[in-house]
Amino acid sequence: MRKSKVFLNIILIWAVGFGLNIEIENYHIGLIRDIAISKDEIWIAREDDVAKIGYNGNVIKKYTKEDGIQSDGALAVAIDNQGNPWFATGGLSTFDGQKWTNYTVEDGLVDGNVLEVAVDKENKIWAGTYTKGIGVFDGKNWDTIDVSDGICSNHVICISFNGNGNTWVGTWGEGASKFSNDKWTSYRYVYGNGIFVGPYLYAISFDDAGQIWFGSDGVSGSNFNVGRYDGQNWKSYNFYSSTPIVPSNVRAIKIDKNNIKWIGTIAGVYFLTGEYWDLIDDQDGLIDTDVKSMAIDDSGNVWVGTWGGMSKIIASTISIKEKKVLNKQTIGTKILQSQIYGSFKIQLTLPESQDIEITLLSPTGKYIEKLFKGFVLKGENEIDCKSHSCFATGAYLIKVDSNKFGSIIKKTVLIK
Repeated sequence: MRKSKVFLNIILIWAVGFGLNIEIENYHIGLIRDIAISKDEIWIAREDDVAKIGYNGNVIKKYTKEDGIQSDGALAVAIDNQGNPWFATGGLSTFDGQKWTNYTVEDGLVDGNVLEVAVDKENKIWAGTYTKGIGVFDGKNWDTIDVSDGICSNHVICISFNGNGNTWVGTWGEGASKFSNDKWTSYRYVYGNGIFVGPYLYAISFDDAGQIWFGSDGVSGSNFNVGRYDGQNWKSYNFYSSTPIVPSNVRAIKIDKNNIKWIGTIAGVYFLTGEYWDLIDDQDGLIDTDVKSMAIDDSGNVWVGTWGGMSKIIASTISIKEKKVLNKQTIGTKILQSQIYGSFKIQLTLPESQDIEITLLSPTGKYIEKLFKGFVLKGENEIDCKSHSCFATGAYLIKVDSNKFGSIIKKTVLIK
């Protein structure tokens, strides 16, 4: 059951589902490419401008070239140690509260095509570029890091720093590189080499156990859309996994103070707590499922930038019930034949009676329709399902949610 209240451009939505109870505020303020949070305000990079907004979602001030910034719009934003924003604007642009200062190749920046901005603990500004590696600015001088120094590619789209002083770089097409103990080490995906991270890396984050989480673009062909590395071993969560299924185009990964992993994808926001996965999408109130960026404020609220605007998942309402991971010994799931015209049967073998919900998803994990919801008895059951939205013959995903054991996803082919 979902309630909705509308206040100007803010939509408050309460989403209640299996193990999930959240409140979402939506702000209709255009395509949000990136988000950075400072103590008093939030800065966003948009297509046609950059903006400062309040924690209530209201736009305080928009900035374009007329205000002194280098370009109308930006690709990325980061906050320095003084609370000043730095934007990727065909160079770099920073605002000190009074005026804009712009940096270009004439000032020493290695490449004007800046894709990523990050700030390290020494307040150095790192600019990931399209073709020439990374420009590093200490406030006076520029330095350059490229493949000759040991990074795996000069096309840099992600830069992150962990608490151990290590720098991780995600690239387009070549995987990740780590700077530690004065040297660079690269991690490239090659089939069979045991490195489960796709070569197109948009996101890198770190959990409280020191593990590194990577978000990749599935068009790479590796299909390792989320990878986890503990320093010795890799684990992947990918398009072809049964639990969970993570779609391609992972654009953001953030980890909150409760060690919940929030993963922004083209299908919405996945979250992982313990070993339990779930998805927040437009059915739960997210303003749009095409997630471009995310940030977490000091209160634990999750800010989600999308193609259609921005959502704030309210931390005080996040109540996620831990569940056991589904496995073959816990619950038996089998899709029977007769999938013609979108009709089919699902055979469920349950260790105990429980509430079951069955959902039809697209091949990328996007919600299509609910097929069944009800109480199912212990033992072997056959459930009749009929899709009213199966408009084309092809591959689909069937998601089975249990209120006691979590979720499982099966692939099937439905025939129109």
